Amino acid sequence: MATPVGTKDQSPSSAMHTRHGGIASGGGETRKTVHGGHGGPSAASNHLRTKEQDVASITSLESVKSGDNSEAEHKVDLSVSSKWKVTERLDEKLLASRRPTFLAPFIKWWWTIAVGILLLACLSVSKLSIVGLAKKLNNSTREAISVRTREGRIEATRIFLMIALILLVPYCFNFLRAVILSLFRKDMPWPSITSLITGIGVAVLESFGVCLFALKVLVKYKGYLIILLMNAVLVVPLLVNTIFYAIHRRRHRRGKEVCAMSAVGCVSQVAGFGLVLFLVLDQDNTNIWHVFLAIACLTVAWVPAIQQLTVKPKLETADSSSSGEVAYSRIGDTDTHLEGRGVQSAGTSWKMGIVSNFVKAVGVLVFSYILFYVDGNIYTTDMLLKKETYEEFLEAWQFVINSDCNYFITNIHATLVAYFLSLFACQTNIHKWAFAIPICLTCPLFVVVLLVKSSCLVVLPFSPGVCVDDYKNLWAVIVATACFCLAHLHCTLLLIFRSMSVPLQKESSIFWMPSYNGVLLEQWLILNRQTGPREHPRTTHRRSRVYICTTMFRETQDEMRQLLQSINQINLARGNNDRFFESHIMFDSGIRKKNITEFPLQLLTLIQETLGILTNNCKKTETPYGMKLSWDLPQSSPHVRPMTFNIHLKDERKVRNKKRWSQIMYMSYVIDFLVTSIDEDCFILTTDGDVAFTPDSVEALLHLMTRDPNVGAVCARTHPIGSGPLVWYQVFEYAIGHWFQKTAEHVLGSVLCAPGSFSVYRCVALQEVLTVYSTSVEHAFDFLTKDMGEDRWLCTLLIQSGWRIEYCAASKNSTHCPSDFEEFYKQRRRWIASTIANLLLMIKQWKIIRLFSYRVSPLFIAYQIALLVSTLIAPSTVILIISGGLSFAWDVSPAVSGPLQLSVAASFTFICLFTSEKTQLLSAKLLTFIFAIVMAVVIMGAAVNIADELNKHDEPGFQVSTDNLQAFGNGSATQSPPVEAFLSTVSGSSTKVSPTTIYVWTIFSVFVFAAVIHPREFLCLIYGICYLLCLPSGYLLLMIYSICNIPDKSWGTREAKNYGDVMGEPGYKRLQKIMEIICFCCIKRGASTDKALKIEVPPFEKWASSEDLKPGASSEQQSGADDDDQDEHLSIPVEEWLPTELKDYSTLFRQYGYGTTLFISGMTEKELYNIGVKDKGTRQDLLQMIEILPAFEIEYRVPNSVIEWLETVGLTEYEQNFKRNGIKKATDLCKLKSYGRQEVEKELRITMAGHIKRLLYAIQKLREPSKAEERAAKMKALVDRSQKQLLKHANIAEYDFWRQLIDECLKPTSKTFGIEAELKGRLGELRNSLLMVLAVSNSLWLILIITLAAKTQFKIFGANSIGLSILLIFGTLLGIQFLAMIIHRISTLVHFVARAPFKCGKPMATSWSFQSQLTSHDPEFQDDMETTRAITDDESTQQDAERRHIDSSSGSISATAPLLSSSTQRELKTPPF
Repeated sequence: MATPVGTKDQSPSSAMHTRHGGIASGGGETRKTVHGGHGGPSAASNHLRTKEQDVASITSLESVKSGDNSEAEHKVDLSVSSKWKVTERLDEKLLASRRPTFLAPFIKWWWTIAVGILLLACLSVSKLSIVGLAKKLNNSTREAISVRTREGRIEATRIFLMIALILLVPYCFNFLRAVILSLFRKDMPWPSITSLITGIGVAVLESFGVCLFALKVLVKYKGYLIILLMNAVLVVPLLVNTIFYAIHRRRHRRGKEVCAMSAVGCVSQVAGFGLVLFLVLDQDNTNIWHVFLAIACLTVAWVPAIQQLTVKPKLETADSSSSGEVAYSRIGDTDTHLEGRGVQSAGTSWKMGIVSNFVKAVGVLVFSYILFYVDGNIYTTDMLLKKETYEEFLEAWQFVINSDCNYFITNIHATLVAYFLSLFACQTNIHKWAFAIPICLTCPLFVVVLLVKSSCLVVLPFSPGVCVDDYKNLWAVIVATACFCLAHLHCTLLLIFRSMSVPLQKESSIFWMPSYNGVLLEQWLILNRQTGPREHPRTTHRRSRVYICTTMFRETQDEMRQLLQSINQINLARGNNDRFFESHIMFDSGIRKKNITEFPLQLLTLIQETLGILTNNCKKTETPYGMKLSWDLPQSSPHVRPMTFNIHLKDERKVRNKKRWSQIMYMSYVIDFLVTSIDEDCFILTTDGDVAFTPDSVEALLHLMTRDPNVGAVCARTHPIGSGPLVWYQVFEYAIGHWFQKTAEHVLGSVLCAPGSFSVYRCVALQEVLTVYSTSVEHAFDFLTKDMGEDRWLCTLLIQSGWRIEYCAASKNSTHCPSDFEEFYKQRRRWIASTIANLLLMIKQWKIIRLFSYRVSPLFIAYQIALLVSTLIAPSTVILIISGGLSFAWDVSPAVSGPLQLSVAASFTFICLFTSEKTQLLSAKLLTFIFAIVMAVVIMGAAVNIADELNKHDEPGFQVSTDNLQAFGNGSATQSPPVEAFLSTVSGSSTKVSPTTIYVWTIFSVFVFAAVIHPREFLCLIYGICYLLCLPSGYLLLMIYSICNIPDKSWGTREAKNYGDVMGEPGYKRLQKIMEIICFCCIKRGASTDKALKIEVPPFEKWASSEDLKPGASSEQQSGADDDDQDEHLSIPVEEWLPTELKDYSTLFRQYGYGTTLFISGMTEKELYNIGVKDKGTRQDLLQMIEILPAFEIEYRVPNSVIEWLETVGLTEYEQNFKRNGIKKATDLCKLKSYGRQEVEKELRITMAGHIKRLLYAIQKLREPSKAEERAAKMKALVDRSQKQLLKHANIAEYDFWRQLIDECLKPTSKTFGIEAELKGRLGELRNSLLMVLAVSNSLWLILIITLAAKTQFKIFGANSIGLSILLIFGTLLGIQFLAMIIHRISTLVHFVARAPFKCGKPMATSWSFQSQLTSHDPEFQDDMETTRAITDDESTQQDAERRHIDSSSGSISATAPLLSSSTQRELKTPPF
């Protein structure tokens, strides 16, 4: 499919402008862009604008607005402003990534051919084996009757048992599957009473029919006739289906052709059946009733209409949903609300499978006994009750490996493999060529093999009697075979080729009954396949709504650019099928006092080059939470509704900051306002501000969401990007985390965390948990779960509510990970604490969770407990590793290295408890470097020890002491290191290779194999070296740091770096504080006179108006005010600003240089304390007043003169001081760039703390602005001039929504009367408790290992039993993860193949896709789709009409209100949808 761009070289933005001829729509208005101002893109070269061109574009727009177009028209494209060749190629590659590749169709055809050949082979082998056994039973029966020997009866009984087991094993296997998968699931309803009775009757008929067919019909007739008799079972069901299909299609296009083809098929069926009866009567007409009765029983039992009756669920009563069944009633509704033969309740099929397979198994036992012993000729009636018969029966169970046993084993395995191959073929959308064709070819292929004696002797060398000796009535055999083949091909074309199949359907949606049998397998597969006259696809996916919701704070320009590029790719992709998408970005601290802050301006400078829209085309709306900027993104076709792009700028004085509250805002906005009716096809795609993704990744996520309504969220494979050793560490950590941990959670139960960086959530699921997710923190434990790991807690709530979370490896995204050591430690401080807290919460409440979620099984909880324990004992485990490795490498005794490491850990704990954060991180960095060197020695020592063991071939055994067995970790992706053990090479028991060596090699092999089956991520293994070197830092130091810093409530990442932290405190001041601590008894305590305050950089803000600086004004009052534009920015003296009761503090403020509000703004609690405000309550009152003050801000620039600069800074009183130091001209200001606090005090003689702080900040801004800063400044001016509207006037309903939501949960908490201080104390107590748990658990672990390892009397295979037990436990965990990974990789392969097209250039086929879906060249199918589309459009029109209903008297949405955040003008300018 052609990529929707203008030319090959066009970028997204230029292509958009080209398509629209210079017209860009935004905010519901159509504005013309003047290409003459900056050169419109030519046909020969259409490239993305560079940063410089964006600046020129903005300048051009300003000139156009002012009426000065003459200068803009004479601008030319300069070479220095052109796009770099490399960037062009990267842009082309980005656009080409959506084009289908040759690899997908190749893999699809390879998979189709392989599965088709294997299925044909399995079906043929199963037929050959059962025919061979039937012939052997016939021969042994005749011999037993004629000779009447005990051995003859035993041989006949043995073959009978094999055939009976062939009938019995599939039913038992399917019974066990049904019990395991459905018995304890309350979300799967039991069938109705009528269905149960029908199902039991059908099961009895089937068991009797297959027993009669296998033990009487197969034994009696020749091989080729047996095959034809098997196909006679299909005659009546296929006739019924063909007739009904023809009746259904007679009024459609090509109806006469369909009726004619159906007539030919029916005639072929009848003719083939007549010829089979002729052959049967010609060969042997005795006991002909066996044939008719067996075919009649199987025909009645396998008619699809009767099978459909057996899976109808019972109707639930109003009071039937109690306790845990409340959640499941919702799930049951989503499964059964659709009509059509192809869609039934999945649970009913499995629950019916329990009853049906049990009855079939019992029936096989009963009927096979009757048919062989009672109705047979081997045993007479008087012999049945004799002991000799019983002894012969027991002896017959002693199977001998011979041809008969080979037939039996072959049939058991071939039928099982054939069934699952059929299932995979239907799931992967290759059912036409790999399911239908092999089934149709089985009959003629087998008949031909049996008719050609030479080939028959090759495939059945042990049953030559099956082969045809005479060719009497050969014509009838050939004609009957041809008739059946033609009839089957016709029915296959009608029922399978022309039916619609959804990729990755569930087994219960593919087959009426998820089971199989071992005799008539292909007949069962044809009739059990859910086809019906027509399977209507779920058309609701066409109306699905996806909201891309992003949280932003302080992302870099490159990070923002890759997000916007990803959104643009979605916009381009959705033009193919008019998918509904909206983008909403929630920007924390995006606006303050109606002025856009630095980082949103940075984002605005990128939207033209990435999205192809102009900034001045936005619709700017003032909202109760701050401001909203909206655009309509340009589309490739006027018939496609525009995708709206919204930026929500939050004012921290009006609503709460931080990611969780931003998530609550967009979740409630989508669920409670934008969506008129919540259904299962409304989704929220959550992203971070630095993530990059593709439409293919979104398709893969939405495909999993739409195929299973029980899935509440789906997460993707995240790839960290960046550079440096820390990034290398995280690349490997992310890899093994997804390879092992995510897959294990997905397979065993449910993924525990769908990261908000890139995941899809179902709106129905979010609606259920949002009421709890929006609660405030009241307890210390709540802080860990709610604010430290909001994504994990949200997923915990979803699991508690009964929803499943899945992991999709086919969906990929990349995000910037911390490359700075400090940011990495701060990030993991939050993650580790929240992970432990949420695991404890789930383990504590698992019984309650179990009531609503069957997936949280005891096995799953036991697995999580094991991982939690391994996380807690990770520090001591690392100590054991290093001790064992040092004993190998440098012969350092564990008695020395162990206590030394414990002392280091204790010292680091003390540092984390009693020193500043900067000291903690500096110590952690130093210890990380030291431990990395030690780990290098440990790795070398372990490698040398293993090599020595493997190289000692000349000795019968070598001495390995297990006295000091050291074990560690579990190899999972959680907070525990890989499992290894180190053994000292001293005297002990001898073994060829120690268990430790075997275990280490096993772990190494597991990781290599994991990388091999993830070929695109194989290079991640290289970064494993860095991971091993940093193992002590990640599992020892980081664990201690995380627990000790639980009271730290800061976010840690993307926070503004304080200027004072960069400058640092003077050395003499730090020395003075240390001496004060040491000599505390000799120092007279009094008021602090320390003027050296911590210097903090004020945020990028503008000055505020004097109206907002009045005493007593609060943030709550300001947040609710809808005032007009600000007045001139003024400063207020401190005497006027302070309230009456605090006037006494004005002297202190002036003494320290805080004489006006322009200096007071941005003061911290520590600065208030240092100037003499000792009362904590007073400080909190002042901080609340300071919070509403506009921060002082100046732009980056070099002033024209010194006096101008001092006036801007507000320090004109020091003009003479500057002149005395030779700073007279603007060029002299460069001297200040080297000034610090001491130089300012000494050279400029500025001693007031407030003035020093202001001057240091101004010096930081004293430089030429960068290009990005210039663009941001111009962008700010451009946005400020844009027309603004008030939300209360434009959309009263949305305004009321936001006011209600803010009052409910988003209103900022008061620092004076909040629980912050109390919460901090509780966090300290929680920290102490967790530290005690960590210390006790690690101490017990060390004592256990050291003590028990020394006991030499407990030995297994020469190794310590405790050590081997530990290895076994952790090895079991790793084995579980390894098996789960393999299962998940197979499902990922199936997922890929199911979506892959057969033709090159075709899009990936999914249940949800950006491309045109559910289309076919079949005219009849197009009739169905046109009818469905008409109904869908009517429903959409009705919903839109309801949404746009105007009722001014009731205060509803006005005539100009947006539909889903789009203006009415947009709808008027585009065709109706």
